[in-house]
Amino acid sequence: MLVNFVRAIIIYIIVLVVMRLMGKREIGQLQPFELVISIMIADLASIPMTDTGVPIFNGIVPILGLLAMHLLITVLNIKSVSIRKITCGKPTILVYRGKIDEETLKKERFTVSELQERLRGKDVFNLGDVEYAILETNGEVSVIQKPNKRNTIPEDFSIEPEYEGLPYDLIVDGKIMYENLSKIGKDEKWLQKQIVKFKTTPENVLIATMDGKGNFFCQNKSEKRRKRKMRREAVITIVIILVIIIGEWLTQSYSKKTLGGVQDSLRELKEEILSSEIEVSELIKKTNQIYDKWEEDNQLLSYYLEHDELEKINTQVVLIRGFLESDTPQDAIPEIEEGIYILEHIKEKEKLSIKNVF
Repeated sequence: MLVNFVRAIIIYIIVLVVMRLMGKREIGQLQPFELVISIMIADLASIPMTDTGVPIFNGIVPILGLLAMHLLITVLNIKSVSIRKITCGKPTILVYRGKIDEETLKKERFTVSELQERLRGKDVFNLGDVEYAILETNGEVSVIQKPNKRNTIPEDFSIEPEYEGLPYDLIVDGKIMYENLSKIGKDEKWLQKQIVKFKTTPENVLIATMDGKGNFFCQNKSEKRRKRKMRREAVITIVIILVIIIGEWLTQSYSKKTLGGVQDSLRELKEEILSSEIEVSELIKKTNQIYDKWEEDNQLLSYYLEHDELEKINTQVVLIRGFLESDTPQDAIPEIEEGIYILEHIKEKEKLSIKNVF
């Protein structure tokens, strides 16, 4: 029980650090790829926490791999609008100028009842009050009510507000949104003229929008801060990947050397038994040396190899020693061969290969 308690604390701290590095979003604000990674991290963390037969590093390494993947996707999302559309999707208009888009509802697998439920969650109880309803990439529905139906209702004062329409993003992260430009009946030349007024170029614009009244908004990128953040995330990603690769190389080398050494020792023991030239007492002494060496190496191997697999080798060596002590060395040969086979199986299982990946 105490072992499980300590393992749970260690994994909790690691998962907490990983989730902190992933950002400050709430569950309802997660993008699809972030939600997938969060679910996988939770699943990976639970395995070594409850099963002491699984080395704790078998849970930590995949979690760090998912963190590296998340940071990599985040950097790519910042750099590329196309990749952002693939990983996050794009907002969808469910209600356009007060009219429900039935085709879009079917495409997004939304029912009218579900749309009404989401609207009620936004304190909108009448579909007729909705000018625009937008399904965001995180699954939330944003609502823009008709001008005369919003809070501090203008119609109570016999005021008819001007039509506002829907704001359109024209430039995002230096990328021109040509589809939105065509929707408002403008072209790139018109956009260039608007940008010139702000003494900048499209490549240096963080966000440029225009609302239904024709008001144009533009803000430049803060390049230093943005590049610093991207550089930091890229460095963290590279460091994690390098640590995993180097760690894998070191463990593979140690496993190959250690397991191969035990295999060689068992083969020599088998040959000596078959030759019948060495006394049983000497064979027992050599078996004890193999066992002591294995116990020593086993301490480090248990950090990253499954404990059940290692326990099988302990069992085989004990069985071999038992047959030798019973003065029946020939009966130990099948157990020696079984031990060699198990060691080979462990080595093959740990290799990075298509067979083991899938």
